[in-house]
Amino acid sequence: MNKKFFCVHGHFYQPPRENPWLGVIEAEPSAAPESNWNRRILNECYGPNCAAGFSPRIAGGALLNNYSLMSFDFGPTLLDWLEKHALGVYLSVLEADKLSIKAFGRGNAMAQVYNHLIMPLANARDKKTQLLWGAGHFERKFKRKTEGMWLAETAADDETLEALCEAGVAFTVLAAAQARAWRPIGADIWEPAAEADFDTSRPYRWFSKIQPGKYLDIFFYHPELARRLKQEIKEPEKFYAEILSKFSADRVPQLISVASDGENYGHHVKGGDGGLAALFCKIKKEKDFTLTNYSAALAERRPVHEAVIVSPSAWSCPHGVGRWSADCGCRHSAKAKSQDWRRILRRTLDDTASLLDALYEREAAQLFEDPWRARNDYIAAGKNREHATEIRRFLTLSASKHLEPRQARKALNLLEMQKNRMLMFTSCGWFFDDLTNIETVQILKYAARAAGIAAVYGVNAEALLTEGLKEAAANYGGLNGAGVYERSVKPLAVDMARAAANFAMTSAVSAVSPFLSHSRWRFKTLQAGDLELDGKPAIFMRVTAETDDTLEQCDYAVFVLKKPFLKCALKPWGEAAGAVPASNASLAAQGFEVFDAQALIPDARRIAELSIRRDKADPLDAAYLNWLMLIKNFTPRDISGGKALAALRDLAKYSVAPDKIPFLDEVLDEAAARFELLLETGSPDIAALPPWIDYLTSSPLKNRLWQFRLAAHNRTLEGRTGDDKGFEQSFKEICLKLEVEQRPK
Repeated sequence: MNKKFFCVHGHFYQPPRENPWLGVIEAEPSAAPESNWNRRILNECYGPNCAAGFSPRIAGGALLNNYSLMSFDFGPTLLDWLEKHALGVYLSVLEADKLSIKAFGRGNAMAQVYNHLIMPLANARDKKTQLLWGAGHFERKFKRKTEGMWLAETAADDETLEALCEAGVAFTVLAAAQARAWRPIGADIWEPAAEADFDTSRPYRWFSKIQPGKYLDIFFYHPELARRLKQEIKEPEKFYAEILSKFSADRVPQLISVASDGENYGHHVKGGDGGLAALFCKIKKEKDFTLTNYSAALAERRPVHEAVIVSPSAWSCPHGVGRWSADCGCRHSAKAKSQDWRRILRRTLDDTASLLDALYEREAAQLFEDPWRARNDYIAAGKNREHATEIRRFLTLSASKHLEPRQARKALNLLEMQKNRMLMFTSCGWFFDDLTNIETVQILKYAARAAGIAAVYGVNAEALLTEGLKEAAANYGGLNGAGVYERSVKPLAVDMARAAANFAMTSAVSAVSPFLSHSRWRFKTLQAGDLELDGKPAIFMRVTAETDDTLEQCDYAVFVLKKPFLKCALKPWGEAAGAVPASNASLAAQGFEVFDAQALIPDARRIAELSIRRDKADPLDAAYLNWLMLIKNFTPRDISGGKALAALRDLAKYSVAPDKIPFLDEVLDEAAARFELLLETGSPDIAALPPWIDYLTSSPLKNRLWQFRLAAHNRTLEGRTGDDKGFEQSFKEICLKLEVEQRPK
């Protein structure tokens, strides 16, 4: 039996990017041609790895689900996003874990600390919550308990390892440079763990200092191979030889492993997904060593050596965890001269968190038996189709008494405050070079959302936050942290009234998306009718708004004026008492809150402006409106039959960037789904689909072809090729087209 094993671990993660008031990711121009960075990396990496291939390098021209042959972790917030926006990828990731259990005896997937905060910089209570939320999320998605836990940036200290032991985690993965010393278990003398000669081919055991009998097993990945992987993954023959050279002739069994950002396989390294698939195929063909995962390797060989670590340490900072707390010297660009803002940001958010925690403990003690246990259990109320039911079940189990609706909403608001307070420590906020980076602005959004909830209960956390940020100087833009907050964070806050106004105005100009909304708001129009105000046409509506996380609800009386400028006035239904204002001017006088188009979310504002100007002769506006009206009334047949494609080609004449086209993501998702349906049925209508492929290959969106590859992969995986020779030939031609366009240049 082969006793030489190899494991690739991919750490797949994106920071949570949603606007915390809306629950959706807003436009990120730097991600062009995609609408945001999640979508861009989905199309460059997460999607292609589900079906990497149609390549002559891969035996038989088959496709591979790379996730089924590699150890991996997916950040919980990323996996939730995939479930909502890329269901095929989400299901492929779950299926890969099941396939690996059949192949290796243990699953490839492991959990990750919930929102990628740096564990050594978190207090003990936050460490516990992060581990419980990460493990709980994993169990809900993969339907099994995790054995391993990935630590953000592999950042660890002794207290973090103690928390892993307490949580019952079996193992974690660290960089070789994080090992300080090792010895055979029970020996007296420790050997220094110099990276150059430290044996990473075996697991090590770390023994708890304060929990008798408890321990954690650690895999240290191979440092040289991990460094070379990014440069050589597109040269699988060469990288295979490198791997083979690392095995020793006199040690069995052995595990050589590499760990890296999963985004190397297609995003950071274009074509990395195909290179990884080719590497896996060569390993299976040559049989010089055997693929495995960490869980299976641990079952094969329990540690007989122990290790202690450098505490604290991380894989991406040689200064311990300075990159997330100080001006340690780590940076991307020499132009960003000072990183002292990292220290000030860390201190400010720590102070803000302490204030929020005191509020939570005081107020939640009136609602829960144990407020901190309730926070730990809050992951059980995860968002899915049964979210409202699970929220109520969670409250029933956690509350100290029966909660009236007002008390239930307060409890959920306090927990959402805690969740946002946790998200504001996401590591990416410190990783890059400046306060003005979108990742740093994003964590400040979460801080602002938490502070906004605190304000409802009389605590001015925002003042503490902005005062602390004044000391932090940005490298670019001449701003301090408070200036960044005022410019880039505060204008994004959306309360219930503004959200309802946004819905009403976009409804009035027929610009509401026909696709399923993934925001945290739910709206219904209970009544609607036309009337006049000051002799101008207006619409009266009764709109109900509800949040899906805190179950808050309000009915509004709404008046929308479409001309000469879009305007909306609303106030709670009970206060309006059904009265019709005498004129436009009397709206504000009668207590209505008035919004104009500038209050709209930017994407909706553009749609509304175009819809109002539909009588103008601008040909670009006409092309946009044609697209919007088509999408408003779309059917799947329109998508597959070419009407949407024709409208897109019209927009392309004006060099409209794809990220500026409303609802394009949903249309392309629908086109790929339609393609899969046609492959399923073997319908002759398949001839209508190559034009979509032609469009994608000739546009900046060629990375979207993975969706069609995945559809074809699902068909070939189940062996359905059909008896129709004409169809089979068409199918082969499409497969060839997809391969030619996806081959790395």
